[in-house]
Amino acid sequence: MVGWLLLLISPLFALNIGAKSAILMDYTTGRILWAYNEKEKLPPASLTKILSAIVLLERGNLDQILTLEKDPPKGEPFLLGLKKGDKISLKNLLIAMLVRSANDAALVAAGRIGGSEGKFAQLMNEKAKELGANDSHFINCHGLPHPLHYSTAYDLALITRYALRNPTFASIVASPREELKWWRGNEEKTRRLENTNKLLSLYPYANGVKTGYTKEAGRCLSASARKGNWQLISVILNSPDVWKDAIALFEYGFNNFRPYFIAQKDIPIEYMKIRGNPPRVAILAKDDLLVIFPCDQQPSIKVEKTLYKDKAPIKEGEKIGVIKVEVNGEYWGETDLIAGNAVSPDLPQLFSSFSLKFSIFIFLLLILVRLWEESVKNSREKWFPRD
Repeated sequence: MVGWLLLLISPLFALNIGAKSAILMDYTTGRILWAYNEKEKLPPASLTKILSAIVLLERGNLDQILTLEKDPPKGEPFLLGLKKGDKISLKNLLIAMLVRSANDAALVAAGRIGGSEGKFAQLMNEKAKELGANDSHFINCHGLPHPLHYSTAYDLALITRYALRNPTFASIVASPREELKWWRGNEEKTRRLENTNKLLSLYPYANGVKTGYTKEAGRCLSASARKGNWQLISVILNSPDVWKDAIALFEYGFNNFRPYFIAQKDIPIEYMKIRGNPPRVAILAKDDLLVIFPCDQQPSIKVEKTLYKDKAPIKEGEKIGVIKVEVNGEYWGETDLIAGNAVSPDLPQLFSSFSLKFSIFIFLLLILVRLWEESVKNSREKWFPRD
């Protein structure tokens, strides 16, 4: 299916991207709108922390307070400045990792979740494979250089797309600044952190995600932008100007492609009449279902809706069908249809159902009584035969 989309995309204008590798991906569908060297294995620098954050979010309790048993590893260049005896929550460590790219915060979190940085890296690699990031391998939680620590623009786009589904992650990376809190003895310490992602102030549609830099990796950026209800992801590796490249990619996507929502999550597709209370049920899409195509083309779109259940009782949120989409005769995608409200049987239905069940019960009972009478009669004749 990706092949079909790429066939449509004869570049509408030449993109001047200075990055060694870059990709533009639709957030909802995961489809590639533009790519250059997207499968080349390169050092990801602190974009590594996006995957570290996923592992932390899925395996840790953000409200947990950690007491540092020793001074954390330095992990230059940026340090939060934590010391032995400090107390800090996992959520504040997560904020420091994502907003200011604090390496010591990442190391402390990795040690708590994985037991050691090496074991935490194993969890990262397991998660990467689960997400389909098959050309990546991670040695550490922060992204400092190592010959066996690498990823690709494509893999990092997959990882970013998955991370953005987590509302805590999405909220943190969209924040231009955060105030961090921790305790040193009885003293509450605070620190104002400015987000390293300058795209949040440079581009009006930007809403995340994470910067990265080492001498070996060059300037790197994983970014997200939302225009209306359409969201795109770009990943840029080793660029002389990540902000310029990111804006160029997003403008390319927003100006040259058009989204067509077959269905939007939480917005009823239709209301189905049903015999029950209430007498109709709202049919919702479980997830957004979106078709994307170049502005100068109009593909043939076929929508197929199948309902599995159209009778009460129905529970709110219950799967009652599926909606599928074909584009130019080829399968594009699908999502489940769920009930937006509960429907209980009405009184006539209940009475009718009860009457039918009661009638069947009486019929079976009569048969059993008749069989019992025959059995008793046969037994009497056996033991007390007539002369």
